[in-house]
Amino acid sequence: MLDATGKAEWRRVARLMTDAGVLTQADRGVLTLYCSAWSQWVKAKKELRKKGKGEVLAAAKGGTTRTLAGDRERAGRRLRSWAR
Repeated sequence: MLDATGKAEWRRVARLMTDAGVLTQADRGVLTLYCSAWSQWVKAKKELRKKGKGEVLAAAKGGTTRTLAGDRERAGRRLRSWAR
């Protein structure tokens, strides 16, 4: 399920792909995954602006932590993987 940011990106990209004549039913799943990654990246970027890159989101056993900067980086890697 896409949030508002993901849905807005879906509409934007689907319109571009439709206008170019390249959008098919087979693209639905991949486009959804891309829009989800986009939304996560945008969310992490906004949170970074508010809280700073060192903000710890969660601490796991063994001393590992999850940070906003890490979330943004992971979402960015997912986005770049779709560009290949």
